[in-house]
Amino acid sequence: MELVQRDARSVFVTVVAWLFIVFSALGLLMSIAQNVMISIMPSFPQPTDANFLERNFQVLFLIPLVLSLAMLGISVGLLKRREWARKSFIGCLSLGVLYLAASLLFMWLVGTGSPAVPQGASPEFQESARQFESMRLTMFVVMAIFAVGVSGIFIWIISKLVQPTVCDEFAN
Repeated sequence: MELVQRDARSVFVTVVAWLFIVFSALGLLMSIAQNVMISIMPSFPQPTDANFLERNFQVLFLIPLVLSLAMLGISVGLLKRREWARKSFIGCLSLGVLYLAASLLFMWLVGTGSPAVPQGASPEFQESARQFESMRLTMFVVMAIFAVGVSGIFIWIISKLVQPTVCDEFAN
């Protein structure tokens, strides 16, 4: 009697897949709730000069719904060791790193465009402006630490998913 050895499956891929299944499912539930709230929210008349975001407000809530659903499917595919899911997962994490970098850049550029405090401004206004700038800088530092941490985790996961031993698990 010949024993058939099952393909070796790394614990790393299984844990990553399950974590992202849980995170994606929670994100999907949150997105569904947001879309339900937006759909039952009374609509307000749109002014004729409304910008793109005001005219397409619901799209802002559909995008996370679609992304969460896609990531859930990709994570399940990763758990089943599908090659398309591994490549898609790497692509999504890479886009996440780019998104975090762009967010930091945007936050920095928006903050540096703050107008200077007028010279004749009251001391209270000057103090408020200093406090606001201090708060903005603190928020940027916290965001930068978060972005670097999450990007580091994403890059580490990507580096593990491209290793030959892990790639062999996905050979169809």
